[in-house]
Amino acid sequence: MTAATATIFDVLADRARRHSGRFLAVQAVVCACVAAVLLTVAGAWWPLSSLLVAVGCYSLWGVVDSHWHLPAKRSVAITKRGLVILATLACLAAAVGTAFTLFVGDGSSPYGVCYGADGRAFSCNSRGERR
Repeated sequence: MTAATATIFDVLADRARRHSGRFLAVQAVVCACVAAVLLTVAGAWWPLSSLLVAVGCYSLWGVVDSHWHLPAKRSVAITKRGLVILATLACLAAAVGTAFTLFVGDGSSPYGVCYGADGRAFSCNSRGERR
């Protein structure tokens, strides 16, 4: 396969095959732990957690590819395909989440609706002051 015909999946597979199984397993565990902590502590940072999930799937793919390298096994092929699909979906989720945060924002609107102590709604600015 030439560089001109290589896909992103071919490049990632080649990179994963260059690492040891121990390195890839540790990388997968660390990514999963950091993603879980990040989601628990700062849920608004879920796009970053999604990227960590993608890296963890990449690492697990490398472990499966290096240790269970039996092309005749259908379960290995299905597992590898599932990890590729999950990593791709995690990358797409991270891209969409980042785009929403950058272009829409994750804070309250400057022209929003606020609620008083009595539960009644009123128009307010970004600081919660009446307009």
